[in-house]
Amino acid sequence: MKRERLTQQSRAEATRRATIQAAAEMFAANGYANTNLADIINHPGISKGVLYFHFTSKETLARATIDEQHATSMAACRNLLDTALPPLESLISMSLLMVDQLLTSPLTRAGVRLTGEIGDARGTVTDPHREWVELVATIADRAIDAGDLLPDTDSEDFANFLVAAFDGVRMWSTHGNTTRDLPIRTEQLWTFVLPGIVDAPHVDYFREYVHRRWGHTSLKQ
Repeated sequence: MKRERLTQQSRAEATRRATIQAAAEMFAANGYANTNLADIINHPGISKGVLYFHFTSKETLARATIDEQHATSMAACRNLLDTALPPLESLISMSLLMVDQLLTSPLTRAGVRLTGEIGDARGTVTDPHREWVELVATIADRAIDAGDLLPDTDSEDFANFLVAAFDGVRMWSTHGNTTRDLPIRTEQLWTFVLPGIVDAPHVDYFREYVHRRWGHTSLKQ
């Protein structure tokens, strides 16, 4: 009985994830307002019964998509903190990772788009904006301690600025439903920001690090 229950739970989780993935493709392409549940039900492998077994409305499905995307992206970025990378390089690499996900993952594009279109965190497990700011502030504190960031940097102010700046770059780059110039615009963001946050003798080093990371990736356009 226990094994049977576990099997049923596994199947339920698999169909739930499949439904979210199907919805993500629609939300990423069409946005919240222009996506209908009928479109998702017509997706291969998704039935009306499966969809309504897991979700009571388009809104609950959209918020579950946000949760799934946020958890996936946050876990990938937190893994960078477990590497040997210095803090500021981790932060730069984290932005590259998010660019990669936005370019290659419908789930990421859907979750980020829905977060902006729905406009609040009601019904989601976490507040994505707040959690991103907290993560960036934590890394910024480490960068200050390591001497990478200027000692008088306020980590929370810096985190709020960087999250907002990256989101602005993302929105500008995805205008017209395309992300093709997101890599170069993110590289430009770091190029312009670095002189204001690191000691002058170290600016060229970090600019070169940014250029090297972007220059050796297939994401560069």
